[in-house]
Amino acid sequence: MNTNVDQFQLFTSIRYDLQLGRSTANHDSDPQLNNSADNLYMLPYHRDRMLQAAEHFDWNNTKPFLLDFGRFALSVTDKVTAKLGENANQEPITSNGKGPLRVKIVVHEDGRVDVETGLTPPVALDALFPHSLDLPQHRKESKPLKVSPLTGGGLTLGSHDFIPTSQDGAPPWPIYVDTQRTVPSAFTKYKTSERSMYNSARSRADITDLGVEKEVLLVSNTGEIMEGSMTTPYFRRQERWVTPPLASGGQMGTTRRWALEKDLCVEGVVRVEELEDGEDIWLLARLTSLLLFISLGTSLKFDIQAHPGHESASKERCIRNFVAKDQLVVVTATVSGSRGDGMVLNMHIKDAVGNDFHKPRDVAGENRYAFTSHSDSAFDVCFENVLDNHAQTHTPIRHVELDIDIGADAKDWSAIQAGEKLKPVETELRRIEELVEEIVSEMDYLKGRETKLRDTNESTNERVKWFAYGTMGMLVGLGAWQVVYLRAYFRSKHLI
Repeated sequence: MNTNVDQFQLFTSIRYDLQLGRSTANHDSDPQLNNSADNLYMLPYHRDRMLQAAEHFDWNNTKPFLLDFGRFALSVTDKVTAKLGENANQEPITSNGKGPLRVKIVVHEDGRVDVETGLTPPVALDALFPHSLDLPQHRKESKPLKVSPLTGGGLTLGSHDFIPTSQDGAPPWPIYVDTQRTVPSAFTKYKTSERSMYNSARSRADITDLGVEKEVLLVSNTGEIMEGSMTTPYFRRQERWVTPPLASGGQMGTTRRWALEKDLCVEGVVRVEELEDGEDIWLLARLTSLLLFISLGTSLKFDIQAHPGHESASKERCIRNFVAKDQLVVVTATVSGSRGDGMVLNMHIKDAVGNDFHKPRDVAGENRYAFTSHSDSAFDVCFENVLDNHAQTHTPIRHVELDIDIGADAKDWSAIQAGEKLKPVETELRRIEELVEEIVSEMDYLKGRETKLRDTNESTNERVKWFAYGTMGMLVGLGAWQVVYLRAYFRSKHLI
């Protein structure tokens, strides 16, 4: 099959770990595995995926090699063993198994095979072969906190109780949705060295390093979630874990295949408009085959095209939010580019009643602005990107990541905990207390609005009632006058 991308290779990233040799789950993936190949994570699944790609691209010189699994496994294990020997002087990568390896198997169109190795973090076998995709303990619905019989109101925490927002493990990864659509192709379905679509998605999400604990979801041109840039996502839908089908345009992942075969998940279309901020998602990382737990990020990401000419309020792009009176608001804007790059990006933070809080000019990098609201009203965070007539730029676009925190979320609780020497539970309770106060204040505000609306309705109803009475009285009076007038007229004409 002809392609538009020249000189690409097929590749797969696989884990080499001596503990896999003791894993019956890994050996069960193919009984033909020898002792050396047993140390490679799901090698038959990786071979099958590369074979399907070779058949799709009509790589006739490669297919015979991949069809012979024994020859393929022996070639890979020999090359890995050779790499172990080359790195024998490096303590973490010795043949005695002190550290696992990431093995990248690269297959060329002419049938050549290359192997690259590198360090990868140790992972327990239970994480490589999970029995279920249950939520971590700190994300499950918590038991109600009990009231202490001694104080009548103090909280008591049992051994299995916890505050819902506390965590008993590593913090979840933030995950973002790509701002641009990706057209599915053979290079999104099969794993090749052509990864421009994934690199572009990570760049738009400002994920510049493979080590950064962030992920971005690719979206097809029909609005369906395809996959992550480095992982396979699993979404909770109708009491089942759902992973996007191959028809959505994503890759034929090896761990995805294993999870489907073990009935840990099902295939299902996940549309981008169905996603919710803070939604819990599982990721299966292809690089390390490590199961990760993440939450959907809430930061707003968008691009601003620069316009020539002078500054104009009509060309501002504004994000509106509502805030109650006397609430703290922290606006964090991370802007790409730098000063002097041919563009001048200005910000304007204002509310609907005419108050100007901040108006910074030529913004670049990470910027944080705080203010306290003067009234119950909406406020706008506006951006304008103006071309500098004295400089040249090839891509007049600035990328903006905007995060707005209001009330208790805007406070630096780590600093409060350190300053007041609070315990973690005390800090969390303080934060929850302020959140509850905000909820009560908002309910009071809504109650006042509802009372005002009810009074307006009752006043309007009263006015309409008296207007109706007046109209009816006027019509009755007019009818009576017409009868009297016509009777007098007809008598004057001797008609009655």
